[in-house]
Amino acid sequence: SLLSGGCGTVGYYRQAVSGQMEIWRKQVPIDSVQGSAGADRQLGRQLELIEELCRFAGEELGLPVRGDYTKYADLGREHVVWTVFAAPPLSLEPRTFWYPVVGSLEYRGFFREADAVAFARSCRARGDDVHVAGVDAYSTLGWFADPVLNTFVHYDEVELAELIFHELTHQRVFVAGETAFNEALATAVAEEGTRRWLTARGNTEGLVAYGERLDHRKRVFREIQSTRSELASLYASSLPDAIRSERKAALMGALQDNLRPLSRHWNPATREAWLENPPNNALLNATAVYYEHVPCFNRLLDNLDGDLQRFFEVVTELDPAEMIGDECS
Repeated sequence: SLLSGGCGTVGYYRQAVSGQMEIWRKQVPIDSVQGSAGADRQLGRQLELIEELCRFAGEELGLPVRGDYTKYADLGREHVVWTVFAAPPLSLEPRTFWYPVVGSLEYRGFFREADAVAFARSCRARGDDVHVAGVDAYSTLGWFADPVLNTFVHYDEVELAELIFHELTHQRVFVAGETAFNEALATAVAEEGTRRWLTARGNTEGLVAYGERLDHRKRVFREIQSTRSELASLYASSLPDAIRSERKAALMGALQDNLRPLSRHWNPATREAWLENPPNNALLNATAVYYEHVPCFNRLLDNLDGDLQRFFEVVTELDPAEMIGDECS
């Protein structure tokens, strides 16, 4: 989507193409990284792990691996792109942005943080709630072979598994204009794939720890989703804007209080987003797009007795609106 660059401005298109070309320019074959004099041993181990994960994804999960993650690029920065989410101050309806090929998405991405910050500033100027997030990986949806990036190569085993399986799922199934469907599907497959990876490796301890991580993730999202439900009712009411704004602030404050006991292992960026600044509609939406509809896909996979290939066939045939309808939330 970033490469497609649909944005309505030449400047946006230019930065999108320039950013992708930078990745191509800096990527080198992984073999040359591992075989170079003075090679970083830890980097080499991580690249070997990614190679094993890709092999597992293709052989055991039925995900397409068409030369992806066979090259490495050090971009010299913390994130590959920065995404901007926006929503009206008294609505959970996300602002959407149109792109060629992939349709409308609920975010706009930039290869330079300064550009994302400037765009976010323009959204705030019109009164929107805004959330800016650094992103460590994205998929070109099979149009090009995606490389390993310095932005995520340092992840631990579970984080790498989730990331690789998530991004490759986008190549297997992607419905234009359906952000919530695509991201929830990829998240569900990533979680299931990671469980299967740990099981195949005989990593019983890791499997238990991963189950605890998923349980914690669910507890966090339950708090967020509860607040979203209360906000939806509030925004739909006929109360004056001033009162709705006041009650919104109170609900966001209560959410922070409920999340604080669950934040012990959060990284600094997550703590800053949720606890050091007041949450807003855009931040809640940015989280919900990945997790709100995961139970729908989990339920479907269970109904298919865990048959991932049949699962992919079914989700390809489904109407996304029906798959992630209210009855599945």
